[in-house]
Amino acid sequence: MNPLDIIAKYYPVGSEAYRILVIHSRSVADKALAIARMHPEMNLDLTFVEEAAMLHDIGIFRCNAPDIDCHGDAEYICPAMPACANGIREQVLRWQ
Repeated sequence: MNPLDIIAKYYPVGSEAYRILVIHSRSVADKALAIARMHPEMNLDLTFVEEAAMLHDIGIFRCNAPDIDCHGDAEYICPAMPACANGIREQVLRWQ
């Protein structure tokens, strides 16, 4: 799975919202991977950690947050419904 392909389904590539989301998500993914690598005893799936971190804010477009080019009608914090539509929820449930 390529998280950028999924993000591009919901955010026009080149839009401010896309740019902000990808920069933020990459930062979160880098931090998550750094933490995961500090714990080899946990035998974490680093690919899954990275993908999940990249998609953790996929639903932000549904929120009313004009400062980050999101013009939905939900409050700033809302569920990431597109992640469920792309099979992420099922993968998280299997991982638990």
